[in-house]
Amino acid sequence: MIDYEKIFSTPRKREELPSIFNTSDRMARIHIEHLQGYYILINFQDGKGYFIGDDKQGIAYSFQEMNRGKSSLEKACKIIAQCHIENIEDMERFIEEMTYCISLLNKSLVPIKNELYERKNIKCVPVRQHLRRVGTGDLQGQCRIEVG
Repeated sequence: MIDYEKIFSTPRKREELPSIFNTSDRMARIHIEHLQGYYILINFQDGKGYFIGDDKQGIAYSFQEMNRGKSSLEKACKIIAQCHIENIEDMERFIEEMTYCISLLNKSLVPIKNELYERKNIKCVPVRQHLRRVGTGDLQGQCRIEVG
């Protein structure tokens, strides 16, 4: 049994991870992602490496990662907007993938929102959300938005 709390009590650089887990670099990063479900295992952009942090460090790391994610999604939208897309299926695929990313984020926020509302004594009820596409004449269909 590996004592993760002991191993990550001091920062460990990415280059060390394959030997720690006795696996490839890619599998070591997957292992780190798995451990982040059990520990506040963080890696700030200061180059020091992965370590188990406290709540305050975990919150700071969460904001760092959120900002990185926002930046990546914004870059993707800016680039695709500059492209001349001849194939409409490519445009549809981009919108579907971006919508899927947003729905995953919304689902991930549900437990955090629930805790916030509970602490503030706010009662919430689920509401099914959807969009309607309107064509040149009649209603063309309904697009479901997955929330929570």
